[in-house]
Amino acid sequence: MRLKRLVSVAAAAVLALSLSLTAFAAPSTNISGVVTVDTKDNGVDGNGNTITASLAEVPAEYQSAVADVRKPETLKALLGSAYTDTMSVVDVKDVTVADGTVFPVTIRFNVPGVTTSTKVAVLHYDTEKKAWEVVDSKAGQGTITATFNSLSPVAFVVDKSTSASTTSPQTGEHSMVVLFGAVAVVAACGAVGLSRKKRA
Repeated sequence: MRLKRLVSVAAAAVLALSLSLTAFAAPSTNISGVVTVDTKDNGVDGNGNTITASLAEVPAEYQSAVADVRKPETLKALLGSAYTDTMSVVDVKDVTVADGTVFPVTIRFNVPGVTTSTKVAVLHYDTEKKAWEVVDSKAGQGTITATFNSLSPVAFVVDKSTSASTTSPQTGEHSMVVLFGAVAVVAACGAVGLSRKKRA
């Protein structure tokens, strides 16, 4: 009875290991969904002078606009032919600069997982028109740079299929791990059986 119980537990452990490895088999994107900026000198104003932009959570009065821009149909309408089904809003921030700053301003945002070949878009919410608008943007290595004529809530859109990804071990490597696990189970069972014979 004790041997059967050991075999069952060991077999279950091997099965769990196999399933956990399978779950990590597919590549997964690294987009964090949290956009940040450097604490100093993260942009330039209309005269080419260095500026520092700040990020904050979007005020409650604009939350309905944020919810709307996260909808695929809204993105599709805004981006037109540039839209793909794998694009989504990864973050929305309230962006500000110091009073008196000369516009347009160009700001560099940190977005982990983005590469120079990632398809991105940046949307600015015009609080007067109460509408989202697409602004000029460019993807860099871990960054998105965008130019604004005014500031308020900003939505960051990323095509996750073109972002940096990490690939887990190949299927063959998974099989070897499971095989070693199975061998360990057999060895353990053999050891228990031998021990029982000796005691007998």
